[in-house]
This record gives sequence, C-alpha cells and structure tokens, in this order.
Amino acid sequence: DALHIDSDITHRDLLLHLADLQKTSAPALSGAQMSLALAPPLLEASGLPAMTSGEKMSNELSRLGMDLSQHILSSYAEFLNAIGATRSCDLLGLRSNSEVLLAGVKVALQSPPVRSGKRVLFLSIDDGYGCSDSTFFPDVLQSRSGEYAQTLYATSLFLVRGVTRRTGERGISIRATGVWDLRSAYQEWNLKKGSVAI
Repeated sequence: DALHIDSDITHRDLLLHLADLQKTSAPALSGAQMSLALAPPLLEASGLPAMTSGEKMSNELSRLGMDLSQHILSSYAEFLNAIGATRSCDLLGLRSNSEVLLAGVKVALQSPPVRSGKRVLFLSIDDGYGCSDSTFFPDVLQSRSGEYAQTLYATSLFLVRGVTRRTGERGISIRATGVWDLRSAYQEWNLKKGSVAI
C-alpha cells in the first residue's frame, strides 16, 4: 500500500493488478528468439469498494500465512471483554488456583511421551499480548466423550478455561479444565446478544 499514494487506488485494486501481472507475464525466451510480449496492464482504479479490515486480514492470512494489519483476535475483543477473558500479559499478576478464561491462536500443540504412558497435551496460544501455555491431563481429555480432545485437534482459535499454578516469581502454568472453538463460542454469544436486543 505504501508504494502507491494515489488515493483512488485501494488495496483491492493492487491485488487485482498483481493478478493481472501474474497472468500476463512473458515466458522466458532464449537469446535467439524475439520477444513479442505485450506491455503489462496499467494500474487503474477498479471502482470496487476498499477492503474491510476483516477481508484484509483474511487476505493476509491466505497469502502470507500471518496477520500484519491487526491481530486475528482483535475482531473478538468485545466478546472476550464481555466474558472476562484474561490477557496473557496479565497472568503473572494472578495467584495460584485462580480460574481463568484464555483466548488465542494456536502456536503449538504437543503430546510428548510421559512416564505414566497416558496422553497429556500441551497447548500454546497467542492472544496478541503474548503466549500462554495450558496443560490438558487425561481426565479432561476423556471428559465429555472426548469432545475437548477433538476440539484441540480440529481448530486453531481457542477459548481455554483453566486454573493457574504459580511456579516461581515469573512463572505460571495453566491446568486446563475445558476448551472450545473460539469462533463457535463467539457466534453463539452473538446469537444470544441479538435475541436479547429484539
């Protein structure tokens, strides 16, 4: 965007222009061949509306694999504030045995071998303020007919309920007691909010 200061040219126009350039790029020719490649298309305003912030972020995720303009959780801010979710940067201020709700994008899900032989899952999520780590023990993974375990493998945006455990002055761990798909929880909240407003 910074390369084109023209106010008539939108991010959507730049993406359309890029697609045109990719379609019309001339094939590689040997030195003995004459190039008859046509001039690339001009950069013009399409007249289409500018991308919404959601469209822009979706495009960044699909093309680059990362969110640049804003964190993916920013669109869930009202919901997370309403349910009292804790930001990762505030975890160190909590005491042991505090119940928390955390939200975030999956950074890593690991299941290393443990001495007992039972499956334990470690989830790291990023909420835009930092990362938090939650441990899912077998009793939680097997509860609700394995629904929590399925959720951990099926989605990338999480809402995690857990209990804190202080492990030192700058250390805290979360023993998870539940996990949900953040998108589904948000949609359900929106439906309830809409029905109350009517």
